Amino acid sequence: MMNIRVAAQTDLPFLREHDSHVAAEELASVVQRGRILVAEDNGNPIGWLRWGLFWDEIPFMNMLTGR
Repeated sequence: MMNIRVAAQTDLPFLREHDSHVAAEELASVVQRGRILVAEDNGNPIGWLRWGLFWDEIPFMNMLTGR
């Protein structure tokens, strides 16, 4: 069953392994701010969407990927 949820600190090993575009410290900060969604299939992470804010108010997608 497919599920999409906000990333948790427990997702950091998966995200660090697959998202080399940001430093580990920044990735942890983005997770803490709730700006990563994780797609799961039967409880296993298969992809993610990382987003930020343009001009500090307009959401935009930084990374969308799947395995």
